[in-house]
Amino acid sequence: MPDAALTIARETKSIAKGLAWAALAGDKLPAVTDYEIYRRAAPEDFSRGSLDRVLALDDRTAIGRLASVSRDARDALLGLDTAELKSLAKSLSETELSTLASYLNGLQPGPRDRVLRTVAATPSRMQVLASASVRDAIIASADQTAATDMMLRPSSGFSPRAFAQDAVMAWEDRISPSLLWHKHPVGIALSGGLVLVLVLWLRRLFGRRPAAPPPGATPTDGASSG
Repeated sequence: MPDAALTIARETKSIAKGLAWAALAGDKLPAVTDYEIYRRAAPEDFSRGSLDRVLALDDRTAIGRLASVSRDARDALLGLDTAELKSLAKSLSETELSTLASYLNGLQPGPRDRVLRTVAATPSRMQVLASASVRDAIIASADQTAATDMMLRPSSGFSPRAFAQDAVMAWEDRISPSLLWHKHPVGIALSGGLVLVLVLWLRRLFGRRPAAPPPGATPTDGASSG
């Protein structure tokens, strides 16, 4: 066994894993140990091609994070070009990379490219998309492009006009209604308050009023007199 395979076998307490990594990586085995990939993944999580793509990034942070995500997520991300993949892997956490991979698998080409361009240019925008409920709602929307654009649109406080436009899209079933809460929590709260005020006003306006006493009747306190 090569020295690198012996190192893997010793640290993992498995000769089989040392041999498996040696068979998979070949002459790239020293890089597998240098980047400690064997500590984050199993050899069956990679093909030789995917391992070569990850090692080609030549960046410890990017390689470590990509080695830590699931095989399905990593394979989806490896469809990106090397520069884009390296930038994203350096900027996003393992959890965010996994979430981004699920967008790549679930979105149609147009909105998928929109997500990639936006996150690649501004990695912090991934925080808007990181929630599993947001991801599921965008993917489930009839108009994924409209849902993606709405969530990625920069916002600087509550905008009644933007809220009204997005509410119309939800009313028309173009986007999942739950996205309104994630994008416009203030608008939803204000709308709920306005609806409550309107209901109370209508109840006061059209509700039953106490019947007036008949003419000549003398109000009593209900007590009996002797």
